[in-house]
Amino acid sequence: MPAILEGKVALVTGVSRDGQVGQTVAKVLAENGAALAICARTQSNVEERAEELRQAGARVLAVAASLTDEAQVRQLIERVLSEYTKIDILVNLAGGLIPTFEKFDSEGIPARAAV
Repeated sequence: MPAILEGKVALVTGVSRDGQVGQTVAKVLAENGAALAICARTQSNVEERAEELRQAGARVLAVAASLTDEAQVRQLIERVLSEYTKIDILVNLAGGLIPTFEKFDSEGIPARAAV
């Protein structure tokens, strides 16, 4: 039986640390047959995550980009389309998760809205 996401391409942003949501989502997508494009702000972080995924058998394109910079976002999309010709799934986890209401402060709103 083929994997449910075989032939699909998933772009996952915010894949910067092992064991966090972005890496876990990318791993599950790959386990279900998706080819991956992953993004984090720093090249070393995204390459480390990509290597972990490749060792598990995933096809991965790793791109360093900040989603707060429009030019970098355009380059990210161009690289993914150049490698895979399409994007079927987008999981945007850049900027992390919003804290619980008790920990939330209004000063964080502009930075999170920019992502």
